[in-house]
Amino acid sequence: MASNMTVSYKQQQHDFGSCVNTPHYRDKNLYVIAGTSCDESLLKELARSPQESIRIRVAENPCTPLFTLLLLSRDPQTEVRLALIDNPKATYSIICNLAKDDNPDVRFGLADNPTAPLSILCFLCQDENPYVAWRANSTIQKLFPEGVNMSASYPDTAISA
Repeated sequence: MASNMTVSYKQQQHDFGSCVNTPHYRDKNLYVIAGTSCDESLLKELARSPQESIRIRVAENPCTPLFTLLLLSRDPQTEVRLALIDNPKATYSIICNLAKDDNPDVRFGLADNPTAPLSILCFLCQDENPYVAWRANSTIQKLFPEGVNMSASYPDTAISA
């Protein structure tokens, strides 16, 4: 009887080595790599992952190449596009695309970002969605409590709709 219990116990033991090869473990590994790697070819490949969480990490990664960031700015998932907002490598052109995004959640996220260019925030103050417009105005007021001339022209940074 004791030998049956030993076999049963051995069957229940968890081998860490076999755990490493499970899809869940690989996914966690890719998640970490996507957020920390500076290998441009790997980041380009991970940006095409079917998993949204992996693409989000690539979008957040400041080592992600510009072409890959541009690709992610057109991602069908809102959360991926939102992740680009805080990436310091996102160009003005990418931020302009996000300011014109069809999804108001993306525009709201951008309007809430105090590091967004002032011209983008001014553009979002005119947004068709009142929540986006209010948030952009609120962000500007926090940044410039003394006020900003909203009618000021920025010819070199104009955003066309």
